[in-house]
Amino acid sequence: MPKPHEPVMDLIRASMDPASRTARLRIDSPACRVVIAAARADAEEGGNSRVVTLATGTAVSATGLTMLLAEHRHVTTEVFIDHLEAAKHEMDPDGRSPDVTVVMRSLLTERPMQESARVFTDAFLQDQEGFCDLIVDLAEYAASAIKLLQQNKVATEEQTLAELDGMLEEFVNAA
Repeated sequence: MPKPHEPVMDLIRASMDPASRTARLRIDSPACRVVIAAARADAEEGGNSRVVTLATGTAVSATGLTMLLAEHRHVTTEVFIDHLEAAKHEMDPDGRSPDVTVVMRSLLTERPMQESARVFTDAFLQDQEGFCDLIVDLAEYAASAIKLLQQNKVATEEQTLAELDGMLEEFVNAA
C-alpha cells in the first residue's frame, strides 16, 4: 500500500517529464493525468482526500523548495517570491488564475494551514478546473525548482527528491 505522500511525489516526478510541458491536451500530460486520476477516484468515493493531499503536498513542496532557492540566493523567501511575482506579471499581466506565489505566501503566515486552506477553497469554489490547474502549476514549479537547484550545484535531482520525499512523509504524518 502506498504511503499517503507518495502521490505527491508521483505528481512532482510526472511534472519533471518533458511531456508534461509539451502536451497539447491535458490527457497527454503525465502531470495532469495524475491529478485527473485523483479527482476521478475522489468523485467515485464522493470525497476529496486525494486532491486535497495533492494540493497541500505540492504547496508545501513548492514552498520548501523556494526556501532553499532563496537561501542559496542569499535573500529572504518573501523577496524571492516577490521576484517570482514580478516575472509572472511580465508574462501574464492580467493574472487570471491563482498563482503559485499566492499559495506559497499563504504558507508563510502565522496560521499557514488555515490560510492555505482558505486560498485553496476559494480557488476550488471559483473554478474547479482552475483548481486542478493550480495543483499542476505547483508541481511544475516544484519540478523547475529541483532542476534549478541542480543547475546551481546546490543538490542533485536525486538528492533533492530524496529530501523532499522525507519532508513530505514527515509533513503528512504530522498532519
